[in-house]
Amino acid sequence: AGKSRPQTGVVFRDGTDVLQSKKGDVSAEILVGTKADPKSVLISFTAPYKLETGSVYDVECRDQKTGDGAFLAVTEKTDGKSLEDLDSSFFMKRLFDPTGRFS
Repeated sequence: AGKSRPQTGVVFRDGTDVLQSKKGDVSAEILVGTKADPKSVLISFTAPYKLETGSVYDVECRDQKTGDGAFLAVTEKTDGKSLEDLDSSFFMKRLFDPTGRFS
């Protein structure tokens, strides 16, 4: 069998879709927090790649020729640390976890 769908941690708010403008602006409304107390968050980023759709994608843009891409992953709280303050092991664990995007 093939690789299973990665667990990105993305949970969409009911009734919403991922959108991409002609300029490459990607947006989606996702839920973060707990099931008992979910919080709605609007995410956005700009990518020069085509938005991928289908059952194995959450929020992902990819260049089919080069394999370059951008994707969204949601992880545990960072205890108030900025991206610059997080150790590389934080990212490695999330991306290469057995259910992660690059497992």
